[in-house]
Amino acid sequence: MKEKIKKFIGMSKTELIKKFNLNPKSKDVIERIFANMLSIRGKVNETDEFQKANITCKTIRVNEDGTITESMSFPAFKYKDIILEEWETSTLRNTFSENKYLFVIFKEKNNEFYFDGIKLWNMPLAVLDSDVKSVWLKTVEVIKNGRIVKEIGRIRKTNFPGMRENKVAHVRPHGRDAADVYELPVNDVMTGSSTYTKHCFWLNNKYIKEIIK
Repeated sequence: MKEKIKKFIGMSKTELIKKFNLNPKSKDVIERIFANMLSIRGKVNETDEFQKANITCKTIRVNEDGTITESMSFPAFKYKDIILEEWETSTLRNTFSENKYLFVIFKEKNNEFYFDGIKLWNMPLAVLDSDVKSVWLKTVEVIKNGRIVKEIGRIRKTNFPGMRENKVAHVRPHGRDAADVYELPVNDVMTGSSTYTKHCFWLNNKYIKEIIK
């Protein structure tokens, strides 16, 4: 794989879009760029090679000042399902313990993003069973107690663990909009609602920065 992509390192996103004749307005244009680098038709994550190896491809954009704006999201969890799990066999733990991640890195220079290479990574068990576990445990507790909503104002605040509470992961919305919801096992105490906007686990942008450094 590294041999295939080596010749593209240092090329700008604009150059690669033109080279592969892609639509620059496409939401998944960078994913399409990488697929073309590997001569893959369709989505990289849906190929037999990646699925058999339990590798998921994720795009990372590094700003010119070295920061990463976007945290990394994972599939939304169902409130009624997650409270029935135990950490050792939970969906989240299995996701990180069984899968590897291939980061496709683009770095910014003079307001343009350039392909910088790839990095294969898997979550260290020591981090998974400490930092990530603590986020999972608090999330389950909040749902079980029906205390999701913390404050209702211009922006609704929740009791889910935020980015400032944990150096590795946090929880925040992952729905199309406020109407994209899952049922709750216990009605929310503050709002009385039996449903709530879909949420998921996210890896913090600062943690991702440390991974690819």
